[in-house]
Amino acid sequence: MKKHHSTRTVLNVKNVGVKDFHTKQQQHQQQQQHQQQQQRQKTTPNFNTLQNVNSFDHNNLFHLQLNLPHSHTNPSKTLSNTRHISTSSTLPTLPTLPTLPPSSTACVSPVSALTPSTPRVSKFDKRTFKVPKKTSFCSTQTTQDEKTKESVKVEKTKEQTTDKVAETNTEPRAYTFETLEDGLPDDWKAALAGEFVKPYWKQLKQKLIAERDAKKQIFPPVEDLFTAFWASPLNSIRVFICGQDPYHDDNQAMGLAFSVRKTLKKIPPSLVNIYKELATDIPGFVKPSHGDLSPWAKQGVFLLNTALTVRAHEAKSHIDFGWLQFTDAVVKVLTTKKNLVWILWGAPAAMKAKGVDTKNNCVLKAVHPSPLSASKGFFGSKHFSKTNAYLTKLGFKPINWQV
Repeated sequence: MKKHHSTRTVLNVKNVGVKDFHTKQQQHQQQQQHQQQQQRQKTTPNFNTLQNVNSFDHNNLFHLQLNLPHSHTNPSKTLSNTRHISTSSTLPTLPTLPTLPPSSTACVSPVSALTPSTPRVSKFDKRTFKVPKKTSFCSTQTTQDEKTKESVKVEKTKEQTTDKVAETNTEPRAYTFETLEDGLPDDWKAALAGEFVKPYWKQLKQKLIAERDAKKQIFPPVEDLFTAFWASPLNSIRVFICGQDPYHDDNQAMGLAFSVRKTLKKIPPSLVNIYKELATDIPGFVKPSHGDLSPWAKQGVFLLNTALTVRAHEAKSHIDFGWLQFTDAVVKVLTTKKNLVWILWGAPAAMKAKGVDTKNNCVLKAVHPSPLSASKGFFGSKHFSKTNAYLTKLGFKPINWQV
């Protein structure tokens, strides 16, 4: 069938009749209508190839991809044909697209949209996607701070049992110089068991028995000899303060370094200087009217003298009895602990704790608080506030220095 490029056709009406002219005119009009109908079918979208694509629940929109015929001819001609689509023409009814569940998201790539296929579902869903936890390349390495925290946790666990241990340490057993080791509480006695079979321990007991038999007065009384060990159970110790010789005047020595009985009206000069330093170091500290430091010991401040006995009115009279070896063993037990504050006043105390691990403990050194040396470095040392700062940093309770 020939294509007519013009809507007007010149017919030779001279050789045909009027009837034939009308017939050919009707046929010509039918041919034009048929061509226009074919053109509409070519440019009408094919809804059978519609793809189910991503839908948005919040506004219920659908993105549709239409398969348009590929033209191998002039593209401008194809576009012009598209413009001739009549909006009044009856179009096929759109099929009802399935609604996707809220928890899923469908995606159709441009390539897959060209051919009818089952829509692909992406594995990624921002509503259900979980960001993986960050992994550190150093996760297998333990830093020094982490080690410290772990040791603190262990110490706190031990601290929970302190009350139970303290209950067993509240009733000292009756003992004499012959059974000296029985004067220690069970925790310390077990930790120092190896010392009681050594020769120096036997000699120490013999010397004390000889002093007693010779009617020599010994300070402190035998029942107060191990007061520091009973007042501060091993697992409760947080601070170590080392003294030298027990007070050798009447009614002073009570088994705690630098401490005297509460009934004593006169406070020793070294303790007076300690109170002076506390007044300038700890805000709100009020100088007490007594010298009993038992409240410190109950908070875990271990007040140990290098020698535990002395002959009345004779300083350092028992220093060579064997006490130095015994207190060395006590310090050695404490060096196995971590996160302790070691307050060392004077050269003898510094020598006593020379084996302390300074990396895992806090070591504070100064001259002795005696009136002869306090002004040479003890005053202004601020050991008490530094102690509390260290304990607080590790999560322990600070010491209440007020007595």
